[in-house]
Amino acid sequence: MKEFKIQGCIRHFGVRAVTLADTAPIIDALNAQGIDRITTPVEVIIRVPEPRRDWVNKWYERAMMAAENWDIFIKHCKQSTFICTCDCEIASSAPRHGDKYDYKTGIAVAYAKVMDEPIPDYI
Repeated sequence: MKEFKIQGCIRHFGVRAVTLADTAPIIDALNAQGIDRITTPVEVIIRVPEPRRDWVNKWYERAMMAAENWDIFIKHCKQSTFICTCDCEIASSAPRHGDKYDYKTGIAVAYAKVMDEPIPDYI
């Protein structure tokens, strides 16, 4: 996830929530602590999901856990990644369409392939 940090003050018209009820707990919590939401500086963190990065991280972590348990073997050859399971199933990955080789993405894609997981189009 990408994070954006904004510093300022909270106003009803400054940050648009899905519903007004979403902001009510925040405003109630500030009021309960005696914080003036209009004049007190705050930091707002906005997290934007990144499906590609999240997918790569998930499958890379799974591959690393499997490699730690000796369930798979990972080999690299130039710009290709090969994964072999203990059952002798083999999968590979390599950059396509002029993409730059990325170590984590290569492992994630090869491991997802060997686990018969479909590779999303955004990868």
